[in-house]
Amino acid sequence: MATSPSSTSSSRRFWRDLVVALLVLAAFEVFLGRSLAIFEPPADADVTATTLDTGLPDGLYSIARQDPLVVFAQLNRDLDDRPVVFVGDSQGAAPHGGGAAYPQQALARLRWTDPETAVISLHLGGANAYEQGALLLAMLDAGIRPRLVVWSHSIFSQRKNQIRSELSATYRAVEPTMDPIAGSVVLVGEAGDASAGGEKDGVRHAVDALTRQWDGVIAQSASVSFMRRPLYDKGQILRRSELGRLVPTSVLGGTARQFDPPASVLRGAAGLVGGVSRILVDDGVCVVNFIAPIDREVTPRAFSQRSEAVSYPELEAASREAGAGFVNLLDAMPHSNFGEYEDGTRDAFHFDTAGHAALADSLLAAALQHCP
Repeated sequence: MATSPSSTSSSRRFWRDLVVALLVLAAFEVFLGRSLAIFEPPADADVTATTLDTGLPDGLYSIARQDPLVVFAQLNRDLDDRPVVFVGDSQGAAPHGGGAAYPQQALARLRWTDPETAVISLHLGGANAYEQGALLLAMLDAGIRPRLVVWSHSIFSQRKNQIRSELSATYRAVEPTMDPIAGSVVLVGEAGDASAGGEKDGVRHAVDALTRQWDGVIAQSASVSFMRRPLYDKGQILRRSELGRLVPTSVLGGTARQFDPPASVLRGAAGLVGGVSRILVDDGVCVVNFIAPIDREVTPRAFSQRSEAVSYPELEAASREAGAGFVNLLDAMPHSNFGEYEDGTRDAFHFDTAGHAALADSLLAAALQHCP
């Protein structure tokens, strides 16, 4: 029986549409891969090292991307005195334009009066309050008793109630202590929440369930990685992509509110900070919590005023109740001290060496006022 012209035409349309769809998906994958690159660590970053960074000044220790449990065990053997600990996210890791970050500059100032002072920097890029709290508790469990902990907070560090995969072992080690004060915690890369009653990201869990049925190539694609990101990260990736930079900032300025985290997450993070601070204070550690500087002139604002109005008062109240010091440095840094990202967009969060020096002075003054 001869094939009808209509069925032949339908078959050709089907294969044509299939080829077009595959090309569109491939183009989308390439676009997402390029856009995600600015949020990923460098390809040559050492994510498996388990020894201390030896390229630091004498008396300064940093976990960088090393295994915290191994590093804390080594520090407990090496340190002779109670250190000063600075904990936070990428803001305290390195200044724009190079130079010394504020933990290192604080070390130099502390050594004017005590040449034996040691400083530990627990600053990890993108680390949120839950991850920072787990690091502090793991440090205590390793036998390290700081004399002072200076803990950096911002709307960026309060927006996630999750633990990244490379810190899951650290969290598991302190879970019995952290669980009563942490509420809902999501362990990235593991199915479900760490606590049964936690909120869930339905899209992320659906993507995880789907990709577990396929091979590693699909699971590691840029599209899957993008879908696993929280809503705020998705918005930032697209806004700073090549296409996103073509959209006028006057339009983008009105989009910040959709990236706001739920108020319950912000309150939960503040409660976690208060709980960990109380554990430190009860163990004889002086704690100073501070709101980190942000350039709020940058457009678009990363978050609306609603999020800031919820987060900062909650953090202050939790700190005071725990017996920790508190200082709000949100607007303490001039616009001129902030830099730009590699793609040319304004950086509202990271500043230059002079800004780090000013921050070190402010934090040491706050610590001197609060600590006996």
